[in-house]
Amino acid sequence: MACTVSLPEADLTCTICLQIYKHPVVLKCSHSFCSLCLKQHWAHQRPPRSCPLCRSLSVDEPVPSLTIRNLCEFLVQDDGGDDGGGDGEPFCGQKDMCVLHREELKLFCLVDKEPICLVCSKSKRHRRHDWCPISEAIDDAKAKLKSELCSLLKTRDVLDKVKKSLEDAEEHIQMEAQHVQKCSGEEFARLHRFLQAEEDARMVMLQEEVEEKGRAMRQKIGKANASLQSVCVSIRGLEDRLATLGVSVLRENEDATATAAGDVSLVDMQLSVSGRRLDEAKYLGSLSFHVWEKMRHIIK
Repeated sequence: MACTVSLPEADLTCTICLQIYKHPVVLKCSHSFCSLCLKQHWAHQRPPRSCPLCRSLSVDEPVPSLTIRNLCEFLVQDDGGDDGGGDGEPFCGQKDMCVLHREELKLFCLVDKEPICLVCSKSKRHRRHDWCPISEAIDDAKAKLKSELCSLLKTRDVLDKVKKSLEDAEEHIQMEAQHVQKCSGEEFARLHRFLQAEEDARMVMLQEEVEEKGRAMRQKIGKANASLQSVCVSIRGLEDRLATLGVSVLRENEDATATAAGDVSLVDMQLSVSGRRLDEAKYLGSLSFHVWEKMRHIIK
């Protein structure tokens, strides 16, 4: 035999919207509320995230209650499956209600910065506070938000312009760097060509002088070889006469000595050799200065 357990409707009613729970959640203090009602209450509450009934702080996120949800669905089905909402589900009121007095929140306390009902405005907590209609508070809040929005939009526009200016500056820097790199490369290439041409010219001049002096030296070497051979012949003749015994040595000695002495002039030969040395100072002396002097004419 099956039996049904009937629960009072008040036990399944949200204390904020005074309707059957819709998507019920449970706080750590064991009090239950509609999920949407709790979020709306916390959005206008100071201090934030406290229980609407016992005021205990709720650090953890609300936990969905499947048991209460199932009981609410059972209650709705038992009442005919429709509560006037048109969709067959429990309905949460759209108006914000005072959790203490079950009255609609029509006023806004300017001291505590929170919405209150007419009963709250007469209570001990708020009776000496200034308050205004909640519609005016909403309009003031919207005006403040619009002002902040306009300020942020202006700031965004300024930042967009600054960002665009910085991006343009970066692009300009890259273009300038490419231009400087190109011009520097061309200038250094021109200097390299000048230095290479100057080096080649000096090497050509050096080679021509080396060849000229070489030819002169080879001519002198040929003459020196001829003189050397003549001297050697004279030496051998004198050695032969020295080996001869007799009066004939006395008659031929004077002529042989004169012939040997007249074959070559060693003094002229030495002077000729010393005058044919390469002039290193001509090429190495103040080389950098002379190159710089020429370079000044090609530098703008």
